[in-house]
Amino acid sequence: MPVYIYHNSAQSLWRSTRARDYVRFPRIADSRPANLPHSYRALFSQGILSTTALRALPRPVDIIVEKDSDRLYGKQIRNHVWMRQIPERSFVTIEPSVRLSTPEFTYLQMATVISLPRLASYACEIVEGYSLNQGGRSFHARPPLTNLGLLAPYLSKCAGARGVCGARKTLSYAVEGFRSPAGTSLALLLTLPARLGGYGLPTCASNHRIDLAESWERYLRTPYLPADLAWPTEMVAMEYDNIVRQRVAPPLGVTPPLRTGLFAQRSDDLRSQLLG
Repeated sequence: MPVYIYHNSAQSLWRSTRARDYVRFPRIADSRPANLPHSYRALFSQGILSTTALRALPRPVDIIVEKDSDRLYGKQIRNHVWMRQIPERSFVTIEPSVRLSTPEFTYLQMATVISLPRLASYACEIVEGYSLNQGGRSFHARPPLTNLGLLAPYLSKCAGARGVCGARKTLSYAVEGFRSPAGTSLALLLTLPARLGGYGLPTCASNHRIDLAESWERYLRTPYLPADLAWPTEMVAMEYDNIVRQRVAPPLGVTPPLRTGLFAQRSDDLRSQLLG
């Protein structure tokens, strides 16, 4: 009798350090939240809420149920009724009694409760190589959880679901390839439309490869440098520094840690000079 983890709880699990393991777990073909524990008391008698995956989750734990009569009433859980058909392979089995919404399904769920700029930031997060830690003031590296090529087809299977229109629209602002929230925040600030608080520039590329002249290649012992942000068609590249933390990240709800150290500063300065 498994529980199906949903919404904020699903987001918390995908942001945990165990997400690199979860992403490798098989996705189950049957995505109906059926065979639920028959009562709130059963969650405790079966030890479901004290499993390794759920023990550290903030309470209440968000679960999804198929109909109102399936609700489990108790202080430590919060029910969400999803009456529409859920696409196959929308959950992964992370423990015998725990099903976790996939990154794609979790993204759709978050589209119902957060603003479009924050949703765009979350889309970038799950397709890039980092996760925010609890509180959003730091982050840790991990492999991408999904990619834009999987998100778009998944949303097309959810036509009519709550939040799907905003989720689809937001994907057009997402950029793959950043390795920290600072790059994401700056890219969104520059490319989101003015009505969403951005400057309305075209979508940029992240860590764009710029080939070096032969003399610089010999000096730096590398054939190219990655530009933090680039608009290849317009032949524009941009490097950012720690000012992103103070002026860019807070409006988008992200406060990434400072890049510190002499090497990091010199690396940024050198790339800025070469790309300028």
